Amino acid sequence: MQKPAVAFDCGGIPEIVQDGRTGWLVRAQSVDALAAAMKAASTSRSQAAEFGINARNWVEGKFAIDTMCKNYAAIYREFAEGPMIAPTLAAP
Repeated sequence: MQKPAVAFDCGGIPEIVQDGRTGWLVRAQSVDALAAAMKAASTSRSQAAEFGINARNWVEGKFAIDTMCKNYAAIYREFAEGPMIAPTLAAP
């Protein structure tokens, strides 16, 4: 099932919800903006369907467990293979 998101633009949410592509992001603490986005989501059915498809593809592509594991492994490998830099001690 593909559904678009209506969310506040705070914390890590903007990393997941792309405003105007996978859903509607609204300024945090703006009840009027939230109401407008919810109205758009409920009345713009073709846009909501498009955003829902985009959202499903975005999350499955970027946040699937196998993708996340590969990305973490690459980061760990980079740290493990990178040059070790000794800390510089300040003169007393």
